Amino acid sequence: MWQTVAERIVDHDVHSPSAAMHDVYEHRRHDLDELAGAIAPIDGQVGAIACAGGCPVALDLASRADVFAELLPRLAQGYALDALRAPIVTPDAHRVRAFLDAALYAPRADLPTPGLGRALRIVAPGIVASGLEHEGELIQLCAFPEENDPPPISYAPIARPSRRRQRP
Repeated sequence: MWQTVAERIVDHDVHSPSAAMHDVYEHRRHDLDELAGAIAPIDGQVGAIACAGGCPVALDLASRADVFAELLPRLAQGYALDALRAPIVTPDAHRVRAFLDAALYAPRADLPTPGLGRALRIVAPGIVASGLEHEGELIQLCAFPEENDPPPISYAPIARPSRRRQRP
């Protein structure tokens, strides 16, 4: 994870004595607020696939529209950070659909969970994902294209996309 943070700091030309991702967000605050401010939930929306440079970079789903609407402003900041350095390219609908299908229909493995429900991990060709099911209902799912070796198996709460790549 620290390597990813270091890469983001360099990518965004940020001076960060503490090597903190927070410094990247603060350095790009104006641009991030402008991009993220254009993202708003629509009635009934329970998820989103974010694309940068025409490629999917994150999938976030929640079981309830009100929960997703509350999470979206924070998620949008991460989507915006991914988009800042990417070329503006129309996403390929087939690639986006393949990413969604891989996240939803790939085999799942149980993970230890600190509370109710069943934490799950999905590792399929080209995708890494984790989520939570309770009484047969998918409560939350986040997925990313696999860039490197799969991260260690662990349960982690939802974080901004650019900070989640190494720990879904």
